[in-house]
Amino acid sequence: MLGDMPSLAGIVSATTRFANRRGVYAGRRATKVQRSSGIRCPMTMIRTGRDLAADTRVHSLLSVAVGDAQTRLDAVLRRYRDDPATGLLVVFLADEPIGVAGYERCADRIVLLHIATSPRGRGVGRRLVARIRADDPALPIVAETDRSALGFYAALGFTATALGEKYPGVERFRVCLPAGDDSN
Repeated sequence: MLGDMPSLAGIVSATTRFANRRGVYAGRRATKVQRSSGIRCPMTMIRTGRDLAADTRVHSLLSVAVGDAQTRLDAVLRRYRDDPATGLLVVFLADEPIGVAGYERCADRIVLLHIATSPRGRGVGRRLVARIRADDPALPIVAETDRSALGFYAALGFTATALGEKYPGVERFRVCLPAGDDSN
């Protein structure tokens, strides 16, 4: 679906189904084409982290993934702004960020560093991982996570390996989506 839409200077247009049952979006009725195709509301993915590091609306969503400490958030934003091996994807709905994923491209893998969506359970995280996968399907995607996110990763085809208790009372897991797996 993303390949059919025009790309403008690092911006990829996409769509999703965030309307109510009558096809109303942002106070307007969906068009006949939108209703017949299942497309309900516009969504935009901005692909370059350099531009997004300065957007304060993105900061609050990213802080869900990295924690509330301002010094930690500043370090993460600086890395996305300055490190060419990293990327930051943000999904916007009606000009508001609803999903963010940060990653690092290594020679032999892609490391998913951060992912957060609001609201959850709407397929935004799945779209973010799919976009990262589409950019380089020849590399596996790996991440470190906790037990509460294992269901999300398993649904996308990731396998999990327990890392043990890395922090007091917190068991961590390494998840991996093998190279070339396009099940998501």
